[in-house]
Amino acid sequence: MENASLHGKIPDKVMNTDKSTQSYADLVRGSKNIPNEAPTLLEVGKRGDTPFILILEGEVVIGVSQFNYSLIGRLDLQKVKFIDVQKCARNKWKISGQCKLIPLGKGFFITKLDNEIDKIYVWSHGPWIVEKMSMRLMPRSLFFSVDNHKNTNALIWCKFSGLPSELWSLKIILSLGKTLGTPIQVDQSTLNHDYRYYASVLVDIDLSQSIPNHVFIHIEGKMINQEIILHRVPKFCNHCKNVGHCIAECKIVCGFTEQNFGARCYKFPVIINVPWLRFGDFNTVLRMSEKKRGRKPPCRRAVAEFSNVINAAYLIESITSGITYTWCNGQKGVMRILSVLDRSLINDRWNAKFQS
Repeated sequence: MENASLHGKIPDKVMNTDKSTQSYADLVRGSKNIPNEAPTLLEVGKRGDTPFILILEGEVVIGVSQFNYSLIGRLDLQKVKFIDVQKCARNKWKISGQCKLIPLGKGFFITKLDNEIDKIYVWSHGPWIVEKMSMRLMPRSLFFSVDNHKNTNALIWCKFSGLPSELWSLKIILSLGKTLGTPIQVDQSTLNHDYRYYASVLVDIDLSQSIPNHVFIHIEGKMINQEIILHRVPKFCNHCKNVGHCIAECKIVCGFTEQNFGARCYKFPVIINVPWLRFGDFNTVLRMSEKKRGRKPPCRRAVAEFSNVINAAYLIESITSGITYTWCNGQKGVMRILSVLDRSLINDRWNAKFQS
C-alpha cells in the first residue's frame, strides 16, 4: 500500500526506516537520530541581562520573498467569521494563482498571493463587501505589527436630511457619500423610498481628517446647501490616531489610579501630556472645613482618600469665585447643612495654558 499524506505521496527517502526503539526521554532530549544536515543557527549573546540576536539582511530577504505579492486586510472579526471571509475571497476574487488568508489578530490578516497580476486585481477592484462590511486592504509594509498600526477609518451611516426627491437615485446618493470617504452601500429603505426624511448611505470615513457637516450641490444653475448628519460616530483618539477610544482613555497619554470610597471605587485617568480639566459633583469634601452643621463631621478617611486620588492623578484644584458652599440639604435655620461637593480639578498643562 502506498504511503500518502495530505500533500500527496511521501518520498521514500524521508520515510523513517529505523527499526530501533527509543525511550520517551530520548525523544524529548533529541539525543538520537539528529540529522547531520541541521542548519547552522544564528549567533546569540547578551546585552546586559537581556538576550540578543543579530539577524543579517540575507536572512530577512528569504522571509520577505515569501510575501512579495501580499496585502494586509482588516475586518471586524467579532461580527463576521473568518471562514466567511475566506469564502468571499474564493467566490468574488477572479484570480489565476493561489490565495491564502493568514490571521494576525485584532481583525488583521495577510492576503498572500503568488503573482503581481492577482495582487493588482484584488487591490484595484474593491471595495470587497463581506456580510455588509467593507474589507479594508492596504499594502504590506516591512515588519508590519497589528499593535503599532494606526486604525483611523470607520464605517459610519451618513444621513442627508431634506434631500430633494429628484436626487434620490443610487448614483447620486453614492456620489454624495463619496464627498466624505469611500461609499459602501445605500440603505434599503432609501432605495425603496419608504420615507423621505433623509437619504442614508454607509461610508468608510477617515476620522483623522476634517469631516464636513454640509456639501454644496450644484444643479441647473442652482446651489443647494445640503446638511450632513453622521450617525453613531465611534470614539477616536487624536493623540495616537486610533479608533475605539478617546484621548481621556488613551493608554499612551494616561494611566489610571483607583481608590475606594467606602463600598465604591473611583477610577481616575491620569493625563499628563495634554491639558485636562475634570469638574462636577464628587460627593465628598476635600477638607474638614468644607462642611457646615450636621450631626456628624466629614469622614476623615473619605477626605484622606479623596486627597490621595487627586494627588495620584497629578491634579490640583482650580481657583473658584462666588458662593463658598455648592450644596445644601434644603432646610432652614440650624437644620440647614452646607457642603462643598462640586469643584474643578486641573493638571499642570491646563494651568499653564489657561492661566487667566
